[in-house]
Amino acid sequence: MNDRRLDITHNDYDLVISGGRVIDPASGLDAISDVAVKDGKIAAIEPKLIAPQGRKIDARGLLVTPGLVDIHVHVYKGATFWGVDPDFIGKKGGTTTVLDAGSTGSQNYRGFKDWIVDNARIRVLGLMHLSEIGLVSYKGELNDPSFADLAGGVSAIREMPETFIGCKIRLSGPLVGWGQQGRRHAQMAVEMAEEAGTFLMVHIGNMPIPMAE
Repeated sequence: MNDRRLDITHNDYDLVISGGRVIDPASGLDAISDVAVKDGKIAAIEPKLIAPQGRKIDARGLLVTPGLVDIHVHVYKGATFWGVDPDFIGKKGGTTTVLDAGSTGSQNYRGFKDWIVDNARIRVLGLMHLSEIGLVSYKGELNDPSFADLAGGVSAIREMPETFIGCKIRLSGPLVGWGQQGRRHAQMAVEMAEEAGTFLMVHIGNMPIPMAE
């Protein structure tokens, strides 16, 4: 947000959001204020602004913030067993960027880019799952060790680094296998992130190995 008024008159504002608690971490602002919008951008933040006729939102009792970021969603709708519409999340939660936490793997990531990322109104980023099938099935994406695809995951991240910014594994025995199988999959996920030069998000469930490892 920008707390400086642009060189325009109040009649030029497209919209005024009035009376809300405006929170902007970048500038340290936390106050009851009006926010003016012009051409889709913040034009002014003042204690009181005059709204164009019919273009005012009464935000009293509400929060007014920059777009929020949700770092754990599943939005591969129609291709995975719990994917939801990213724009529905955005509209309901004030979210303008979401991070899909491993819905995709090396065998279905292009569809995620073509069908979800490129068509969503909000910004959608993704984590690459160690399992080549991602979260297609609820039965456990790494119960079959042949689904683990370290090299394919690294290749996919390198192909689309602007979309896939990290890696993911759900470290739970029923999902990745117990004992040595689970341990090996955990090691592979770490190696995938290291080779891709990125980070790893780990879902902690019924741990197949001691937490200390």
